[in-house]
Amino acid sequence: MSDVEPPVLFGAVIELGPNLACSVRLDSGAVVQARIPRRTARLMFRVVTGDRVPVEVPKPGAFVVLGHER
Repeated sequence: MSDVEPPVLFGAVIELGPNLACSVRLDSGAVVQARIPRRTARLMFRVVTGDRVPVEVPKPGAFVVLGHER
């Protein structure tokens, strides 16, 4: 296994969907579908459109929201 960390991009939540899914507009202008893990959602407490979030870029699978931007 590789010890290389996956890249992290930043963007704003533009739409919330069911089952902790959301759309995020990255700073580059691209819109990606991302999921929010349950543990992260509990720590974030509330997610609303316009929130700035870091998004982990996956190799396979969906983008993952890491929390609120700090």
